[in-house]
Amino acid sequence: MMHKFVWEALRDQNMRTKARVINTIIESNKVLCMASGKVLSYDTPSKLLEDPSSIFAQLVLETGEASAKNLKQRANDLEKQRR
Repeated sequence: MMHKFVWEALRDQNMRTKARVINTIIESNKVLCMASGKVLSYDTPSKLLEDPSSIFAQLVLETGEASAKNLKQRANDLEKQRR
């Protein structure tokens, strides 16, 4: 409940989140993927998931087939809500 309240309250604010839980990251407006201090990709979660070779898509796939399907659907639903 608190998590939803914070996300709603800060919806229009810029936030930087260092997260290791894909469920948290999937709700972000934009995702920045880095490795060794270099930017690998930066876009919305749904856009990053469109490219199966992206590091973000690979991380989502590591959660398992059913979880990855749910996460992709969640990212797409949130993308539609933002429009």
